[in-house]
Amino acid sequence: MGKKGKKRKTDDISNQSLRSTQSENSSRGRSVSEQHAVSFMLNEANNILYRTPDERYCAENAGNAENAENIAYVSTPLIAGNACSTSSQFAEINQKLDFIMQKLQKLDVIEERMNRLDTRMDLLESRVVATEKINDEFEKSVKYVSGKCDEFQLKSNEITALSKTMEKQRKDITDLSDNIERQKAEMEKLNREMAQATEKKKELEESVLDLRCRSMKYNLVFTGVDGESREENTEGRIRDFIYYDLGIDSHMEFCNVHRFSRFVRGKCRPIVARFVYNQDRDAVLRNAYKLKGTQCGVHEQFPKEVEDKRRELYPIVKDLKRSGNTNVKLVRDKLYVNGRLYNPGTPSSGRGTAIDTQPVGSAAEPMTVR
Repeated sequence: MGKKGKKRKTDDISNQSLRSTQSENSSRGRSVSEQHAVSFMLNEANNILYRTPDERYCAENAGNAENAENIAYVSTPLIAGNACSTSSQFAEINQKLDFIMQKLQKLDVIEERMNRLDTRMDLLESRVVATEKINDEFEKSVKYVSGKCDEFQLKSNEITALSKTMEKQRKDITDLSDNIERQKAEMEKLNREMAQATEKKKELEESVLDLRCRSMKYNLVFTGVDGESREENTEGRIRDFIYYDLGIDSHMEFCNVHRFSRFVRGKCRPIVARFVYNQDRDAVLRNAYKLKGTQCGVHEQFPKEVEDKRRELYPIVKDLKRSGNTNVKLVRDKLYVNGRLYNPGTPSSGRGTAIDTQPVGSAAEPMTVR
């Protein structure tokens, strides 16, 4: 606070004192001139305390006449009238001035504190500005973080949905894997059963084939025997063939004699004859070589499966005999060389090896001539 502020405060106090003095003088019945005198003295005190010499000089020059008149006017009544009353008034005024000075000193302290408060307020204001700036940056950061949180939440929701989908797919895959394992076990079981069934089927086929071969053991097939007609006596025709073409003069017993396969005009169908006695059948086979060079032939009857395999082995039999192997026997669909089973190898190679096996006994069926 400057001197002008102090002067305003002093003027206010002087005015208050003047009003207080006027109130007291009016209550005591004092004259107006005494009140002017007191006011003059207060103004003088104010000029002395707070005005600069130039200000005091201007004030003195401006009001010398009035002041001189007031002093002359006031001095005379005070001296002549009541000196004791004036002294008491001055004492009271001095007390009031002392009180005013004390208050003014307190005002200086207050001014210093106000200055410090202004400094603090400026500092606080700068801090508030900095805080607002930080707050703005913080709000921006919060908005950025909030946006990232929303984005993270969205990604989290997507991941959660994807996780659920993957979990469902994993469960489906697990169920599918279990189903596959069950189906695999069932397939293995079916394969085992199929293998067993195949083995049994093969055994049954071999058994049936063996039974068929056994049932045809007493049968011989005669080819190239002409004279076929609807009224033909087939058994008599075979007896004549055995007697005239094979030169066997023996009465043979037959179970059944007939031609087979589909009838074709102009062609002679084969004749199958079932012998009652095996020695009669063997006798016919032993004399079958006499038909070499003719259109006729005699051979054993076999099922089609065995006949197909024998047809594949015929060229090998011829090659073996041509190479000097005389002990060659074809028993059903198996070839024996020197009493050992012969493995023909691959069909394309035409080579084979003898396999160690049980030698063929004397009961082995001889190779037939076609």
